[in-house]
Amino acid sequence: MSTDTQQCLATALPFVPLFRLAPKMMRQLVELATDVTAVREYGAPAVRAALSTKPIRT
Repeated sequence: MSTDTQQCLATALPFVPLFRLAPKMMRQLVELATDVTAVREYGAPAVRAALSTKPIRT
């Protein structure tokens, strides 16, 4: 289910907890999946170092 569809359902049916929480949960799941993929490709120490650095502000 796309995030657009999830957002539409959350807006149309806010009284259904699954639809209300789905957009936020999907973003978190995608973030976790990218972290897992990075760990598999580059190793845990590299990902840990990357996640612990402060972002550069421009």
